[in-house]
Amino acid sequence: MRSDVRSPVRFISRLNTPISYSLSRFNAQATDGDFVNSALDFRDPGKYIGPNSLDRTSQLSGGVIMDLPKGFRLDFITHWYTALPQTITFATNSVAEDILQTDTNGDGQPGVAPIPGTQVGSFGRGIKADDLNHALTKYSNAFGNQLTPAGQALVAAGLFTQQQLTTLCAVTPSLNPPPG
Repeated sequence: MRSDVRSPVRFISRLNTPISYSLSRFNAQATDGDFVNSALDFRDPGKYIGPNSLDRTSQLSGGVIMDLPKGFRLDFITHWYTALPQTITFATNSVAEDILQTDTNGDGQPGVAPIPGTQVGSFGRGIKADDLNHALTKYSNAFGNQLTPAGQALVAAGLFTQQQLTTLCAVTPSLNPPPG
């Protein structure tokens, strides 16, 4: 007895499914590892250290590679990463008077260093989105409306009083958390 049934043709000649997971930390004194960075505090260069903006704590990659007939290959790949950390700093206008509001280190660099009470990469690691309002309130209660070292030098020299500088808004900002 003869059968005319053909053997099934193999559509996929080879199937490969690579999967990779990485658990790591990238702590640094700079907020960005791609560029040349200066110290965040010229008076104490080692003061700030934390998760760099390129830190990916967890990385999961996976894919499928299929060899098809006639030499064709079909590939799919996917990557899942944890969110990147961010450094919470003051937004400055890059004007001279910023030294009286956002130079909390007294090193002449207004708005460069993380806000007092935080570190490099604090947002997304130590401070989560749900905790942001609490962190801003905590900063405002402890460090808001205070004289910076430049303001303290003006008071010590007898050029201004603390009340005069406060009236001129020459003090650290008080950060109001967003509603909600």
